[in-house]
Amino acid sequence: MQRLNLANHTFRVGVFQYPPYIRLNEHGQVVAGIEGHLLKILENYFNFTSILIRFENYGHKNHNGTWTGMIGEIFANRMDISFSSTAMIYERYVDIDFLYPHWFDRYTYATLPPDELSVNNFDIFIRPFGMNVWFCIGLTFLLFTIFERIKYLMAITANLNRFSNIKSSANHHLVHIGIHLLFNQSYPNINRMNLAKKLIFIIWALCTVVLTNYYCSYLFSMISVPPNMAIDTMDKLVDACQSHQ
Repeated sequence: MQRLNLANHTFRVGVFQYPPYIRLNEHGQVVAGIEGHLLKILENYFNFTSILIRFENYGHKNHNGTWTGMIGEIFANRMDISFSSTAMIYERYVDIDFLYPHWFDRYTYATLPPDELSVNNFDIFIRPFGMNVWFCIGLTFLLFTIFERIKYLMAITANLNRFSNIKSSANHHLVHIGIHLLFNQSYPNINRMNLAKKLIFIIWALCTVVLTNYYCSYLFSMISVPPNMAIDTMDKLVDACQSHQ
């Protein structure tokens, strides 16, 4: 790519003395600062000269949309470039064409202490799981009921004379057994079930181990160390400001 040659063009450059970025002497000449050296490098590389115009403030936006200070001079066409640690904030970014930033800084926001969530509310018992998990648990018990009902009707259709045996088998209701396993309670007649039911509840028992351990760990941690509404991301800070919190 061919280097841009500005043919010794003179630019009016607005500067705001802000060490260590730039420092000027009483004659308006750059004597120190990283941006002062950067300006000299740009002058030599692109072959242009600068007339430094010193300002005491960057300026702010008025209610009528105009700008004051150094930024206002750019809009008034009395200055070509604004230099020396001009921060790229949103209000300026909307109206001004910035070059690619050459300095990145970090800002810290101080907020009020976070409010602790109450642990005395009833929703503390449903908070460990999201709604999708509760929906899946409810759907599982619904499938247990449907499966048991279909099996019961098929048995009646197959042999009406063995109603007493069918009724005895129906006492092993899948939902009843599933609730026992979910709460880590033993079921006395589980050995008398058929192989299909045993296979179902072996899988369900493995699932309940994961569910109960996660639920108890989450619930006990919330009781021991109540959660708080800390603002620890920019998105939370924006939401809090917009909701006037």
